[in-house]
Amino acid sequence: MPSDRFSQDYLTDKDWADLKQAFIPEGALIDIVVLDLSEYDWDVFFKTLLNQFKTIEVKSKGTIINVESKEYAFKNFKKYFDFLEEGEPASFFVCMGEVQLHFTIYDVDMVELTLNPYKINSKASILVLLNLMFELASNLKRTIKLKLDGYSDSLFEFNSAGKLKIYPENMPEIEL
Repeated sequence: MPSDRFSQDYLTDKDWADLKQAFIPEGALIDIVVLDLSEYDWDVFFKTLLNQFKTIEVKSKGTIINVESKEYAFKNFKKYFDFLEEGEPASFFVCMGEVQLHFTIYDVDMVELTLNPYKINSKASILVLLNLMFELASNLKRTIKLKLDGYSDSLFEFNSAGKLKIYPENMPEIEL
């Protein structure tokens, strides 16, 4: 899969301040949103997650399994897309240090990876998310957005070419 890591070299002090402000806990969870997914895209999505996080924990019908990058095959995940016929959807978790992401597939053409802003409190944890979003945008060739849960405006996003765009006007306000 052709992708380079996100380079933080061009980020200014103002960029870092804006990125840190995106994770100010103001009551809402934060979502990384990926739209317009096909079956091929889901394969790339899971490969990208495993490339970064190495293991995906899957909770389904009362059982928990861990899928590791060395055992990856999309058919191991495709069975979880049958939730429409079977009822209860599976939940997926990935973790690296402070960064913990959770998602449940409710619609096969989109995914929202949810995270708690209280856990994103260092440059290192922000970089994990920037790397993930960059790789998803680059590998899937589409815009990947980070936004407050329940809001339509992006806090920042990567376009399909992997270019970061920050929206300071959409950032949560600092409580004094």
